[in-house]
Formats: sequence, structure tokens, C-alpha cells
Amino acid sequence: MNLYFQSINFLPSDVPELISATRRLELMMRGAGSSSYRYGINRCRYGLLSQDIADKRHYVSGDEPRHIDWRLFARTDRYFVNVYQNESTRNILVSLDTSQSMRYKGSSNFSKLDYARRIATILAALAIRRNSKVALLTSNNTLIPYSSSKGHFFKILMHLFSHSIEQEQSSYDIVDFLGILTTKNLKSHSVFVISDCFSKQSDFKKALRQLAAINVDVAICQILAEEELTFPFEGQLLLQDMENADLCIGANASEVKNKYILNVRSFLKTLAEQCHQSKTEYMIFKTSLPLLPQISKFLFERKNFKRSRLQEYLSD
Repeated sequence: MNLYFQSINFLPSDVPELISATRRLELMMRGAGSSSYRYGINRCRYGLLSQDIADKRHYVSGDEPRHIDWRLFARTDRYFVNVYQNESTRNILVSLDTSQSMRYKGSSNFSKLDYARRIATILAALAIRRNSKVALLTSNNTLIPYSSSKGHFFKILMHLFSHSIEQEQSSYDIVDFLGILTTKNLKSHSVFVISDCFSKQSDFKKALRQLAAINVDVAICQILAEEELTFPFEGQLLLQDMENADLCIGANASEVKNKYILNVRSFLKTLAEQCHQSKTEYMIFKTSLPLLPQISKFLFERKNFKRSRLQEYLSD
């Protein structure tokens, strides 16, 4: 499916380029907690291929040559691969954290929410290209229902980049958000949770296990600003809780920096371990770095069944 967005005025200038880049990316889903990996793309359950061809799409790097339609190649001199009926059986739910902490920007050009919206756009575009039904759920429980049409993708874009999402007041933290997911019928779904993951870790671990128990393929995309990782501040500070504006503390940067960094590293390692134990994908996205290389790495490692970057965080 070709997606053209040059005429959409409400999109930030960089977004059409990101959408165009999805042609080069391949999104693959597999079932969590199963010894037989299941794909939402190119294979149905247990690796058996359906013989019913539902559509054609352009060849992308990584597609198996045996699925190329050579007769169509002879007529058009272009590579197309067959899309089988089973390829569209796994639905995609993109879950976006819109809580106040996601508004943090730091020195980056984008806030964490800006970055998260672009990740959500890429994932939704990839799903539409692969004929999968996709839905968008935000953490104030706003749902854009499942569909695989191009018009539906426009609805997702309009919601992601409208002013209303900037004004959403979420009463849920990430654990509450994951709890909402456990109440929905998400068996044989792939769920992408895009959040800064700031919550109590004991509750987070329980929520992940509940999702794994109902066979949901979960991927956690944690969005962090560089300042949250390195604490580059100096002098006297007034630190404010973005979820509770009334909660403020004063501190001297040099006195708290080392303890802060140690706590952040411990938090990230624990989170990576929890995701690893629940067979949940996990990757940190840094708002200070370009998005496309990070999302490419994430999708490539999903394709190769690397469920979490546990060793990467344990070795820091």
C-alpha cells in the first residue's frame, strides 16, 4: 500500500519523511510465551504458509525470494511478493503514554511525547503496509479502533498530531495503563507500549506477567531525555514532580548527582530484567538521538527474536 502525505498541513515537517522511510523497514510480530514463534508477517502459526494469496506488495530487503511473484516481475520489471491471508491475522495495538512526565523536553528539539508520537506513527504505518489492523490507545483511555484502511491511518495521524492530545490529562500511570490492557481481548495481538515507564517496579512486574499469561506479544519502548540519564545540572535546583506540580524539593546538583545516576541505572536494569523474565521486548529510545536508526535497531532485533536488551543494560 502506497501512503502519500505531502498535502497534509497539520503534520510536522519531518513526519512525511518518517512515513516514507517505513518502506525500508520490516515489522515482524511473534507470539509471547510460545516455543513456536508466530509471525504477523510472512508466516502463520507454526511457520505454515497459507496457500490463499490476499494481495501483493513491494519487495523489501529481508523478504524470502520464494514469495516473489515472478510472473508479475516479468510484466513490470519490478519485484512484488505475495501477501497471504494469514499475514493479517495479528492485530497491532499502539499504546501511547500521554501523562505529564512525557511533556519533558530538556535540551532536545522534541519532548518525550513528541518523540513517542513519531514512534507511534512509524509503527502504525508499518502495520498498514503489512495489511494488519491497527488501533491507537492513549493513557487517558481514548481508543481509535482497529482498521487496516489508509483512511484509518489518517485518523490516527490526526489524533496523534492534534492539539487535543497535548491537552490530555491522564489519570493513569504506566502500571494502570498496562492494567487496562489486561482487561481487553488481546490474545494473538502485538502491543507496543510507548512510555517513559515511571512507576513502582513491583507493580510493573506484576502487570507484565499478567499480559504474558494471556499470550500477548508486548514490546516496551521507553522514551527518555538525555538529562534524565546523565543529570547534567549545576548549582541549586528546584525539582518538580511533573505528575504532581505541588510536589517540589530543593537540592544542590553536586550533592545529589551521583546518587541520582546510581538510582537511574538500578531502575533501568531492574526494568530490563522484569521485561526479560516476562518475555517482553524492551528498548530505550533517547530523544537526543535520531529516531530512524533507533527504530531500525528495535525492529531488526524483534525480527531476530531478541526479547530484551538485558545484557546491554546489565553491562553499563
